[in-house]
Amino acid sequence: MREWKFTGVVFPGDTIRVRTKVVHKEIRGRGKRGEVHWHRTILNQENKVIQEGVTITLVECRRPEPAEIDQ
Repeated sequence: MREWKFTGVVFPGDTIRVRTKVVHKEIRGRGKRGEVHWHRTILNQENKVIQEGVTITLVECRRPEPAEIDQ
């Protein structure tokens, strides 16, 4: 996690949901792995932000398959 803020409290019985958005992608090494940076916002049942911040995940990269050419 990076830049994480706790702006509210979660109580037993609360309903929470997460909004997430990719904000940055970067290939690392020789193109076999990459980083995905996500901005995540956690809201309670009243749509109040209770937590938010940026998380980073390490992912495996795959080269796209070349498109077959119609003849």
